[in-house]
Amino acid sequence: MSRPNALTWMVFSLSTAAILAGAGGCKKSGSSDGSDDPNKPHEITPKEYFTESVYQRIATQSACGGCHAGGASPCSGGSCQFIDKDADSTYNRIARTVGYISAPQKSPLLIYEHKDRTDARTKVTGDQANVLGIWLGMEANARNLPGAVQKARNLQDAYEQFAACMNNDVFVGTGMQNLAFMETDFDGPCSGCHSKGQAGLWLASDPTLTFESMKKFPYIQKFVVGRVDSAGNFKDLIPAGRIVDKSNEPCPVGSDGCHPQYGVSDQMKNSIEQFVNLTLQNLAAQTCQNGIVTNTDDDAGTLPDGGTP
Repeated sequence: MSRPNALTWMVFSLSTAAILAGAGGCKKSGSSDGSDDPNKPHEITPKEYFTESVYQRIATQSACGGCHAGGASPCSGGSCQFIDKDADSTYNRIARTVGYISAPQKSPLLIYEHKDRTDARTKVTGDQANVLGIWLGMEANARNLPGAVQKARNLQDAYEQFAACMNNDVFVGTGMQNLAFMETDFDGPCSGCHSKGQAGLWLASDPTLTFESMKKFPYIQKFVVGRVDSAGNFKDLIPAGRIVDKSNEPCPVGSDGCHPQYGVSDQMKNSIEQFVNLTLQNLAAQTCQNGIVTNTDDDAGTLPDGGTP
């Protein structure tokens, strides 16, 4: 029997692309907070994340749906049923059940120990625990629940929180150690001009130095920027997209002071997007320092059943 124990990169490195693809990363949409540019990235809501990334991982017969759904399942119609016919109705059913939506370290969706430990369906996989933890962390923050990450008071606080949440295993696992070695069209790799933080970007040939330096201001602005509400108050952080955007800036004809031309491969774009999104999501889920969930066989627990399945 197992439960989410050490939160590590190992399992998540296999599922990052699927999770982010399912969640859509940061969607492009308008907003009502004064940033209504349709090209501005917008982080998905907790319900959207549940619908697009969590439901599909817990609702199948080989997962929680085998016992906690309707129909012929053991919990059908009972208090232990929390899987419904679709993602929307499942979310609403969970939201109506007191205690299910809590901070990750408190929710029975992650910490409950089944009575029957012989059924493989009572084990939460690393993939399932990861998306559940991220979603519950997002819910805890959005609902200001006990155990939620303290909301940043201003942009400086937010940058400090993001920097503290940057995880080197995630940095390397998403391929960000290759960022410094992107080639310009005619002037060599990016590290040739940014090896000591020139022009607000620190890209050293040593990935660890790059990682540690990019935590600091002003370099961290290449990863995330602040968003304000309609009153001009700091609201939250969103992906900056600056490294990719810079590659698309044209050089005026006749100008001799332009940045060297370069292209960002699809693989590198994905690496940047995944690293930034995962750090934001780990910050919301309070899984910053340990990264991502894997399972061990030395202790037990998982999802609520309200009885023996």
